[in-house]
Amino acid sequence: MREQLEDVTRELSRLARIDEAEPETLELARHLIEICESLSGASIPEVGTLERDVFEMGR
Repeated sequence: MREQLEDVTRELSRLARIDEAEPETLELARHLIEICESLSGASIPEVGTLERDVFEMGR
């Protein structure tokens, strides 16, 4: 899972806009966020800002 998180982070970091991301990358990011939430028992605002940052990139 760590490798997948690192891969997704690298991929999203290289983008200027979220609409440049492959749909599969976004789906994987969403899935990893859900896993992190379920493991921690916390919601995204408590876990961090990754999801918010990902979706704000497109604005």
